[in-house]
Amino acid sequence: MKRLFLCGPILLLAACSSRPIEEVNAEQSAFLREEGDAALKEGDFTRAIDIYSRALELNPGAADTWYRRGNAFAKRPPATDEPNRKREWLRQAEVDYSAAIRLNPAHRDALFNRAMIRLKAKRYIDAAKDLVECTRIDPRDPEPEFILGHIYLHRLEDQQIMAMEHYDRYVALGGDDAEAVKLVREWRELKKSMVGAGGGPAPKGPTAEDEEVAKQLHARVLTLIPKGEEQRPEVARLLLELTTKYAQTKYVKDNEKGLKALLNAFRPKEPEKK
Repeated sequence: MKRLFLCGPILLLAACSSRPIEEVNAEQSAFLREEGDAALKEGDFTRAIDIYSRALELNPGAADTWYRRGNAFAKRPPATDEPNRKREWLRQAEVDYSAAIRLNPAHRDALFNRAMIRLKAKRYIDAAKDLVECTRIDPRDPEPEFILGHIYLHRLEDQQIMAMEHYDRYVALGGDDAEAVKLVREWRELKKSMVGAGGGPAPKGPTAEDEEVAKQLHARVLTLIPKGEEQRPEVARLLLELTTKYAQTKYVKDNEKGLKALLNAFRPKEPEKK
């Protein structure tokens, strides 16, 4: 009977040891995370941070745990005798949100919350980058569009058009902020008046076909140059077409200096005045 009694715990340990340690740690980490969530809901930020930290020791690859600890740091109020600690908590929250994003680049909530911290720190470009990523992950959410509009209009210089594009999308998605709605109404009327006045729609950028034509024209120029003086007028004509009609192509911009030098060399000379 003793032998049978002793075998029980041994068999139980063997069964437990048959499971990968990572799996066991992940389960324990998830259990701790739930405890941390409860503490955070109760407003016990210090305890929540401690529990989330223990959960991360067991499973550092859990993006949601990093995100939730980041929330605890972001919401944690400083003690009355340590008023400057809030900046430290916010810096740690940004670190945790960044860890969540590294593990899950599509973690929209971590991106949004990190953007809010960067916005408070007046790091407007960094905040805007996070918010743009939020719009890509969830293009139906109007909130990032609204905040982007505010950043471009009020925090960055000479970005009014970008601001209105984001405000326009915000309103199109159902946003109802009174100021944004008013600005978008005026913006749309302005665009209509520009079209009515003959402004027409904004010109489209160079196409792949334009890029290919630019390359072919340049190749034709290089073929004609060695053929002598009789080809100068044709070379000049092709260069002029290349540097005007296809001036916006990437190919011409990349070779702009050399093309302009060629054009100056082959441009027909004006007759000397007597």
